[in-house]
Amino acid sequence: MYLGEEKFRTEKVEGKERNPEFNYARQHTQEVVTDNFIKYLKEDSITFKVYGFRDLVNKDGNALAGKK
Repeated sequence: MYLGEEKFRTEKVEGKERNPEFNYARQHTQEVVTDNFIKYLKEDSITFKVYGFRDLVNKDGNALAGKK
């Protein structure tokens, strides 16, 4: 995490689900705590990104699922 380039991801959740279960857990261990690491924790941020697609509906109210 700190100074690393690795990105941590969950498995993709398929389908329409209001409350998806990602079943993801990871414990990060920092062996050496430096002043720079403490500054990182205080001043930087962790970014979480969630992607989804809204349902598309045409003028007749019919779903356009899978259409581009």
